[in-house]
Amino acid sequence: MDLVIAAPGHPLAGARRVSLARLADEPFILCEPGSGTRETAEEALPKTGRPVQVAMDLASSAAIKRAVARGLGVAIFSRYAVSVALRLGVVVELPVTGFPLRRHRHLVYPPDRRFGPVGEAFLSFVDAGRWRDAVGENLMTD
Repeated sequence: MDLVIAAPGHPLAGARRVSLARLADEPFILCEPGSGTRETAEEALPKTGRPVQVAMDLASSAAIKRAVARGLGVAIFSRYAVSVALRLGVVVELPVTGFPLRRHRHLVYPPDRRFGPVGEAFLSFVDAGRWRDAVGENLMTD
């Protein structure tokens, strides 16, 4: 699930609810064009009649989290990617109406591909949805 994060001292950090229209006024710190989180912002915010205000394009999730923590803007992340930063209080989740958004992830491989025992176990693990319970604190944090 995706959520919007900001610095703990951000003016919206203490709000009970933040509308998408209000969020559209904020500067966003995003990954490069074509990334999933950027697409999330570019799909959600135009529904308000306003384009995304991109303050910065940064190449890494870690750099985006640092910029947000310093109060340079807000960002959209998966909950998994910011779980440690949220727990440590480095960033906070904004209670945005209409969030969290869900993105679909796909596992793509050639249809005629034969997998060994480890590959088959992985496919079974993903197919059963057990990965959601197994995601550790350090997985996907950067």
